[in-house]
Amino acid sequence: MSRIFALLCLLQFSAGQTPSPKLPLYPYGSEAGDQLLETDSNLPLYLGYNVNFYGRKYNTAYVTEDGFVGFDANVKYEHFIFKEGARDVNLDFPFLAPFYFDGEHITNEYQGNIYYRLVFTNSSQSFLTELQNYMLNATVGTGSFVPDLALVVTWENVTDKSQVENGPCTGIRSNPCKSATFQLVLVACPMHTFVIFNYLWEDVPFKPYYQAGINGGHGVGWTPVCTGCSPQDLPRKIGSDVTGRFIFRVSKDTIERGGCSDSRRNLQILPTVVGMLGGELLDISGPCMDPDVAVVCRFGSGESAVTSQGFRFNSMRLKCPVPRLTQRGSVTVAVSTDGAHSYRGQADIYVVLPAVLGKSLSLPDNWYSVTADSLTMSWDPAALSLSTDPGVKVDIRLIGYSETDTNVNWKVLTTFATGADNSGTYTITPSQYQCFPSDCDVFEAAVVEVELQKEFMSQANNRTVMNSGPIATGWYINSDMTRRYGDDWPQQRCMQWYNADRQSMDWLDRLLHCPCNVDQALADFGRFQTDLSCSMFSKSPTNCYYHSEAGQRSAAHCVRSIQPTSEGAGNQCCYDKDGILMNAADTYQGSTPDRSHDWGAAPYNTPGHVPSFSHWIKDVASFYYCCLWTKYSHCNYYMDQRATRDCNGYNPPKAAIAYGDPHITTFDGKLYNFGGKGDYYLVKSDQFALQGKFDMGQQLQVNRTFNATVLTSVAMSDSVSSGTRVEIHLAPSGLNSGRGLDVFVNGKIKLFNQQGLFKQDFEGGVTVVNVAIDPDDNRHDNFTVIMKSGVGVQVAAANRLLHVIVNMPPNVKNRTQGLMGTWNGVVEDDFTPRSGNNIDIASSQQIVYQQFAKTWKAPNVESMFKNPTEADDSFVPSYNQPQIPSGAGFSRVDLDHTCGDNAQCRFDYTVTGNRDIANATKMAAGWFSELQSFQRPVLSCGLLDVTHSSKDNYNYSVGNSVTLTGCRNGGSLSGDTTYICSADFGDPKWKPTVSAQCSAASEDAGIGLIIGIVVGVVAAIVIIVIIVVVIVKRRKNTDRKESKKGEPEVEEGQKDAMMSDLKKRESNGSDKNE
Repeated sequence: MSRIFALLCLLQFSAGQTPSPKLPLYPYGSEAGDQLLETDSNLPLYLGYNVNFYGRKYNTAYVTEDGFVGFDANVKYEHFIFKEGARDVNLDFPFLAPFYFDGEHITNEYQGNIYYRLVFTNSSQSFLTELQNYMLNATVGTGSFVPDLALVVTWENVTDKSQVENGPCTGIRSNPCKSATFQLVLVACPMHTFVIFNYLWEDVPFKPYYQAGINGGHGVGWTPVCTGCSPQDLPRKIGSDVTGRFIFRVSKDTIERGGCSDSRRNLQILPTVVGMLGGELLDISGPCMDPDVAVVCRFGSGESAVTSQGFRFNSMRLKCPVPRLTQRGSVTVAVSTDGAHSYRGQADIYVVLPAVLGKSLSLPDNWYSVTADSLTMSWDPAALSLSTDPGVKVDIRLIGYSETDTNVNWKVLTTFATGADNSGTYTITPSQYQCFPSDCDVFEAAVVEVELQKEFMSQANNRTVMNSGPIATGWYINSDMTRRYGDDWPQQRCMQWYNADRQSMDWLDRLLHCPCNVDQALADFGRFQTDLSCSMFSKSPTNCYYHSEAGQRSAAHCVRSIQPTSEGAGNQCCYDKDGILMNAADTYQGSTPDRSHDWGAAPYNTPGHVPSFSHWIKDVASFYYCCLWTKYSHCNYYMDQRATRDCNGYNPPKAAIAYGDPHITTFDGKLYNFGGKGDYYLVKSDQFALQGKFDMGQQLQVNRTFNATVLTSVAMSDSVSSGTRVEIHLAPSGLNSGRGLDVFVNGKIKLFNQQGLFKQDFEGGVTVVNVAIDPDDNRHDNFTVIMKSGVGVQVAAANRLLHVIVNMPPNVKNRTQGLMGTWNGVVEDDFTPRSGNNIDIASSQQIVYQQFAKTWKAPNVESMFKNPTEADDSFVPSYNQPQIPSGAGFSRVDLDHTCGDNAQCRFDYTVTGNRDIANATKMAAGWFSELQSFQRPVLSCGLLDVTHSSKDNYNYSVGNSVTLTGCRNGGSLSGDTTYICSADFGDPKWKPTVSAQCSAASEDAGIGLIIGIVVGVVAAIVIIVIIVVVIVKRRKNTDRKESKKGEPEVEEGQKDAMMSDLKKRESNGSDKNE
């Protein structure tokens, strides 16, 4: 009788049920070329090369008698429940455990066997090919996989020590105990690693510490084979197309499930990032499927949910196209296999603005015009179908977008082609596609789509639809508008909009005021972020499209307020090449607030709140009517309605920092050393709390270890953000990705490791931004967290410690406590303990620590950390800089050369012996000092308000003079022409009193572009406050660039400007969005 047949009979006898038609186990035993494990010790097996597992590389696997294969020689069975809490990282070893149990020792009489074999291309190519095909069918997003290694370990009829020790069985062949038979198959290529767990039976009595799952080791986490299942359940559970089989991709930073299951609640989906206009083809595993299923995917929930019809790819995978959506951020996808009668399984994808991932359909500029003889579009045909068959066909349509008071609407306005070739290009004649009268007044924004026809869906590559992003519809409505209004229809549409829009303007009063200069704007990272359509770091040919016109003053950089108002409005602030705020009254390319925020606003899917498209309806279409399509003759009407919310009411934030080993500068500017160990409050207020975890840091001293801690983790929450909690801590060292920081939001790890995920929004208005230097070299080590209240927190990892800057908005003044002080403008009370009786700021470091700092420990019951660390009251830190210890690897000359007279640098060098840490401390202190200077209030007189006037400069700050040089409308200038902004007697005012005015004349003057504004940044060591580097270098480069006006400048410094993580916050877009 064959071994497989014998096992089948045993399964039927012991389990009392009919097994699956197909056994889960791959061939094993001597006939399959296996060897027997004949030792109680872990058996090392050299794998031939470095195999990726849980984000690390390993070249040796260790086979154990305890039901698992480890990747560390020290791995062993322990009584530990891995799903509960954290353990000492030094004791947390990586392993794959189909059944983690306390296996009985191997003896000559042992009832069971443990078989193993390594398979290489030269030994069993057919087996590797079988596994290759199976993995390609069983897992999502595996585009190419050619394995050259497999490890097969089979535990046959094994039992545990507990039964043997407690009787009545002895675990030998003549007196066997209850047993289990299961198998692990690892298959790998240099990039991918997959593992299969196969279960024939599990009859070993359950113990709390017996588990089945994958442990990443190094504190990265545990993944169970089946949530809510015991190991005894697994042979009867469906985890793939074979009962008792479970499949995982284990090579990445997180575990991905393959196969399928009728009970699995979580889907596996790729891609995880999609554009708001859809078109991507999702590859999904989740439910197991018969051939006749009707696949439907639902995106979102409630009344705003959108569905799309998908198709069964095989019994374990399905595919669904992403439909057009009207929201961004996390969207839940659910799957139905019964035609939308019921849904099972779900997962989140992340939806980004149309501009972030770029346009899949390219349109030349004439698509944005009023008249054109022909319009051409182009796309990558291979993105729709890999087939070279010329019979693959597409439909091409114009999709309109509109809003009513209660609904948002998409409509097919016209079909350009049905059944066109997927050739990658198509040209239309606009005169053949004119709007129906009922649509002409309604649809002011549209999208061009090229869609693969339904019958070719199964041949789709990674998309089913190519789309253009929002476009203007001038060419489409021109004929009808001309017939109804005449050739000046844009002017008339402008006036219609103007008269309607001006009926309600109180929304402007609720906007944040613009920062006075670009330095302030960049430094206010909790309330403003770079506008992706106009960035000093962008290389896009359409950068600042709506803020430039040849020959005149133009924008070099714009920012937008992060949080929309309750109505969904937002502010946009633009700055010229000199960093001066551009007022809409001075230029048509200036700062204009938005009735609908370009980034949208919660609740999404509702009129006025849809990202990009509500903004087009409320703010952009009217710019075309009044400005672009009238050659600016009516642009004053637009600027009147979108007047700049200038900086007269702007109040900058206040910053504090914790850096180095560790040093803290409070919001009111007091610098001191903190040396506590455990969890402490850095900031505590009624709106916001920030806790820090301090632990012993890396020290290179040979003869002595100092009691000096470093900041290793932070956790924060904002009461305005509905309690959303963000935790950031040092990632485990040695990861393939080089990831420096791990980010957790409400306890779940979030990765910011691909385009579209560098900036993510979460529940409650919380935004986390990966301030990446270069997408191709993403260190995942510099983040900005933005709370709904306007608090901004920058966290950067350097040399295995954290540097943290906190920006507090003005409304939190007089309401902060904690290690970062009492922000009230009075430094003398910064050392206020919880008792409320402040300590003299001139006290010794010891008194400050004992009587102030220790009182701000965060007890476990108050901790926001997933794994709290109670503060160690017995820990005595090094209060002051010690002497250089004997045997140190540096001298006083080295200390002086590196640190000069910077006391914090000298402290860190002496304590750690690490020059890099010391140097980083010195640089962080300097950059923070610069940041503080940028946040000082700027006194301004505001706009020198002389309608239509041109000026010799636009600096309205105190002490500056402005001379009127003429009238932009061609009229005559009268009155005083030179004014000085003065604050001699209180509030800043223009002197003399403004009397100048421009007489009425032609309004035909245009405003345009000053070229040569590309800004460079000299590369520097990246640590934190990269903003400061950008600003300082921008100032230094200004004079040099003045000599190159008249031609676009692209210098080496622009490449270095990528070092500014501001660019990577927002700017991947070339979208023509105002």
